[in-house]
Amino acid sequence: MTEEIAADYLKTDIDVFIGGGRICFEKRKDGRNLLEELKNKNYQIAYTLD
Repeated sequence: MTEEIAADYLKTDIDVFIGGGRICFEKRKDGRNLLEELKNKNYQIAYTLD
């Protein structure tokens, strides 16, 4: 249920979350790009520690 869990992040107002599983946010079976949806909610997305 990794894609369902990833979608649940859009329902929260957390400040920071860190982890792997980028594919569950970008290349989903339902065609959604959750990273873009998170950006639209003013979250910053980082792919490296830099």
